[in-house]
Amino acid sequence: MRRAGARGLLLCAVLGVLSPPQPVEGQGATLVWGRCPVFESTAPSRCGTFTVPEDPAVPEGRTLALRVIVHLARQPASRAAPLFLLAGGPGQTITDAAPRLATSPLREHHDLVLLDQRGTSAQMRLDCELAGTPDDPQGYLDQTFDPKVFARCRDDLSKRADLRFYSSELAADDVDALRQALGASSMNLSGTSYGTRLALEIIRRHPDRVRAAYLVSPLPIANRNPLFHARSAQSALDSLVRDCERELKCREAYPTLRAELDSLVGRLRRAAAVTQVTPPDGARSVAVRLSLENVGEALRTLMYQESNGPLIPRLIHGAYLGNYAELAQHALASNRRLRGSLRLGMLQSVICGEDVPRIAEAEIAEATARTMLGESRVRTQMAACNGWPRSRISPGFGEPVRSSTVPVLVVSGTRDPVTPAPWGEETARHFARGRHIVVPGGHGPSGSCLTSIAAEFFERADALAVDASCTAGMRYPDLAPPSAKR
Repeated sequence: MRRAGARGLLLCAVLGVLSPPQPVEGQGATLVWGRCPVFESTAPSRCGTFTVPEDPAVPEGRTLALRVIVHLARQPASRAAPLFLLAGGPGQTITDAAPRLATSPLREHHDLVLLDQRGTSAQMRLDCELAGTPDDPQGYLDQTFDPKVFARCRDDLSKRADLRFYSSELAADDVDALRQALGASSMNLSGTSYGTRLALEIIRRHPDRVRAAYLVSPLPIANRNPLFHARSAQSALDSLVRDCERELKCREAYPTLRAELDSLVGRLRRAAAVTQVTPPDGARSVAVRLSLENVGEALRTLMYQESNGPLIPRLIHGAYLGNYAELAQHALASNRRLRGSLRLGMLQSVICGEDVPRIAEAEIAEATARTMLGESRVRTQMAACNGWPRSRISPGFGEPVRSSTVPVLVVSGTRDPVTPAPWGEETARHFARGRHIVVPGGHGPSGSCLTSIAAEFFERADALAVDASCTAGMRYPDLAPPSAKR
């Protein structure tokens, strides 16, 4: 396909002129440009729809209209291979981040391409209606993967989607098909969390088309969701408690934090606590139950963001003293945000097809032993997968993704509660041109230092040559504010 020049792109972006369909030969995909909102940026953007067959083997069957936004490079004369940004989850919608990404420094020399993954876009979003309402906030706190809820969701979604065709492999092929439609001979990839799983599948399936890949908090094939969630969360929490004991202000504020946490765990293991929360509408307070699983899941998700680090000791201490209200309120807000950001039907199609079938019964007890979460998350999500249509994946899917040619830069956070640094090492070791950097942070560490590292990496396409010295100045937040009191 011939790529339109920068002047033509600007005309379409500004005036919203519809370009003629651009078929991708042999794949039945069509890219059509349409009107685009004005993003706050010094460079134009293009918006359109990329239509792909749900089942690639039946191009005349049901199609999926995936939203596309391309933030054009600020310096089109030096425009290099486009940079495809891949959403996490699985189940997040990448174009939701378009306003924020419009001002990204990575846009200086590269078009930023945002393609909604199948199952996350527009009318074809695979959402599930879960428990939890302003009148019943308990549903926001309890187990997300209720097998009965997901059985109903499966039956509902199956009326308008064939759930076998929402895998990482097909999504990887969609990305490469869009690359072809854009007329690019190669592409750069950037992903965080599940977005790295998708990037790895693109490298596996289309290695000659990937110029460079930047992977943050990676989820390699060996990490079978959700088998390692409990252990990863426990390791992050234990690390945080140890650091509180080492930091003077935190130790002074919470001198017995480890003992308080152990006591709290023992108490909740015996019986759930009851407290009051204010629902999202703020109308009135409502009584809720906090089980050990509720608390463990709340602490796990709160630790995703390093900015919540100082909050964790305070919540543990308060709950130990019998004040569960603040912990419950934060758990409610955190769980609602996380659920609202995910298309859980799409997540189930990925997890039930790619991960759960590779979890052996004999592994569960050992993987979850001596953790707050225990076996519950693994077993309930496995039960929720019963009867979910199995995605079609290639026989060698479980093998690590390897390359001797693609440069890969991997970044991990020191206190990541879901994909800690060992998974970054596992990812990087299979790439001859790979490099792994560990920085202070939680899940998906970011900031000006890492942005500059990514920009240099995409300019040079050489992970080993990138100057990462600025990471020496990165710090995890102090765990107790100066005013903290016991």
